[in-house]
Amino acid sequence: MKLNSLLSGILIGAIVIFCGFGILSLLFEFMESTGFMDEAGSMSDKRRRTIWLISICSNILTLQFFRKRKTSETQRGIAVISVLSAFIWIIFYHKSLFFIE
Repeated sequence: MKLNSLLSGILIGAIVIFCGFGILSLLFEFMESTGFMDEAGSMSDKRRRTIWLISICSNILTLQFFRKRKTSETQRGIAVISVLSAFIWIIFYHKSLFFIE
């Protein structure tokens, strides 16, 4: 697969988001198990929401990495998956974000 393509950007962006979520989840679980942080049950909704948001925002670093390499199509793919993920995040958590019951 060509590195400077829209599809590679979408794949790289999705991988970064899901790996970021996994790493942050493991980090929070580790901090809970060592007593460094209070337990929040089996990952509270608020914590999960925050971890997903940080994971989506981690694509900013990925965008900067590919910007320095002047791969505009890859950047475009990362931006597409980031905006799509943010839109899905808002739809999924809109009730807790806008206090809708």
